Amino acid sequence: MWKPTIDATSDKKLYLQICDSVAHAIVSGELKRGEQLPTVRALSALLNVTPGTINRAFDEGVQRGIIEKTQGKGTFVKQQKQGRTISAAMLPGRKDVFDFTLNQPACLNIEPILSTHLQNLARQNDPRLWSVYGDTRGLPEHRESMADWLNLRGNNADPENLFLLAGAQQGLLSSLMLLCNKGDTVMVQETTFPGIRAVATLLGLQLQPVAMDEYGLDLNDFKARCKQATSQVLVILPTAHNPTGKTLSQSHREKLVKIARKYDIYLVEDDIYLHAEPVVSLQQLAPERTFHVSGFSKCVAPALRAGMLVCPPQFTGSLARVIQAQNWFTPPVTTELAHRLYTSGDAVAIEQARREDCIERIALVKAILGEKRIQYDPVNLHIWLKHSPRLDNAAVISRLNQLGVDALPSVFFHVTETSSAHLRLCLGNLNPENLQQGLEIIARELNPSLPERAII
Repeated sequence: MWKPTIDATSDKKLYLQICDSVAHAIVSGELKRGEQLPTVRALSALLNVTPGTINRAFDEGVQRGIIEKTQGKGTFVKQQKQGRTISAAMLPGRKDVFDFTLNQPACLNIEPILSTHLQNLARQNDPRLWSVYGDTRGLPEHRESMADWLNLRGNNADPENLFLLAGAQQGLLSSLMLLCNKGDTVMVQETTFPGIRAVATLLGLQLQPVAMDEYGLDLNDFKARCKQATSQVLVILPTAHNPTGKTLSQSHREKLVKIARKYDIYLVEDDIYLHAEPVVSLQQLAPERTFHVSGFSKCVAPALRAGMLVCPPQFTGSLARVIQAQNWFTPPVTTELAHRLYTSGDAVAIEQARREDCIERIALVKAILGEKRIQYDPVNLHIWLKHSPRLDNAAVISRLNQLGVDALPSVFFHVTETSSAHLRLCLGNLNPENLQQGLEIIARELNPSLPERAII
């Protein structure tokens, strides 16, 4: 019988602890959708609390929308609604723990840079920024500067085919809205980030997993699935893959494009992370069939939400109509700020500062957890941590949560919703001191027999 975790010494009320425990058990997979919870009487006896406390916890769970009561039958984990749900991994993590769930860049002192640009922007008397509707793609000079930024990253972007968006996620959504109809199948890497799952659920699309190899995509499996002709679209993270950190080699990219051309597959290339070294994009290799999605959120300023989408030339008009249906166009004042950051050189400087910060944080992970058990990209902040297969994933997550650490289990990232002996850790949401403390808790939990050691 499932048992909630409570701490009698905590200041938090018992009924809230019980409800939180139910929520965490659902997220970790310990409790399944539709599963019946133990009765009020059973939990009351098990936890040595009053039935009223259990009833209050259940009522709180009903209000949160995580459980439901059925008269005469019992209390159940709420069934997930179809078609309009969002992965829990897309939501902000808890604030009272060492939160390794939120995949955001570290907080660097970039506010003075942004403040200077905003002050200068406020003095600019340009009605295009405030008073008129503009081109759905964005202002021409903004598209030119963002195309330059993308081309520094290994693209061959033409400003005429570039759309400025409210973040890269809008680029992913817009591409699939254009290419797919409800019920279509989209190929993705078998382990992938929750954003594509959220889009697929919203649009009523089926995800078909393609096996991964040491570089990030098994080309033999990709070719076999292309032959089956069940899907005409592949969504892929070829650089600094989330969650594994893998990057496709130049040779792999060229072979992938050759297969895509042979079987007429469109590629949606999600390239939002920092680059450790120059890399040729799929967009440069196959501009006629690649929708290239990128943005400033992971590389420069998360809340700026400056995204870019480069589409094949033949789709520019139809993609404009898709974006117009969403928000008509991205506010020019936002893209003006991105334009100024790039043309001043500040964006490139911030990117370099972020690379240096990432390297320091990953060095800390290596020192505490050991390099053999982690997969990562050297200049990005998501880590794919392997633990012993003898440890149950749900139990690991539950135990870490009891110790004040929030991490995401592998089930969030496997398309088939299977579980492997992995956790994803995101390093940017904690200051260096809290990051070290949280990592040490994880190390002790995964290696309980190892003595504590100093970090040098």
